[in-house]
Amino acid sequence: MFINNLNTEQQSALLKTTELLIHSDGIVAKEELAILDILKLQCNSNVELQTSFEIANLGSIFNNEKEKVSFLLELIAVAFIDDDYHEKEESFIDEIARIIGVKPKKLGALESWVIRQVDLSNSALKLME
Repeated sequence: MFINNLNTEQQSALLKTTELLIHSDGIVAKEELAILDILKLQCNSNVELQTSFEIANLGSIFNNEKEKVSFLLELIAVAFIDDDYHEKEESFIDEIARIIGVKPKKLGALESWVIRQVDLSNSALKLME
């Protein structure tokens, strides 16, 4: 949804970080793999997955609040896609937020926003029945 706010390097970091996120709880749900495929399709055509990737370097590639928030909203949405925001996923996202310089209060607001979006999507699905 917010991938267009990210440049090619940031999109590549998003894909790699998403891969790490979906493996962080030791359970890779089919919904998580599907959303990763959708993210890949939404990225610029020249985005490549980084083979040498250091999470610690994320802080140097996100320069402004719009990029940081866009990145985190995408990651949080992935964590919620299987209806189980596992504590290991939450811890992973907390660490990412810390690295890129997003304060816990703002991260909480982003998580709340994603929860509202999930609820709205579920309501829409019920209307389609």
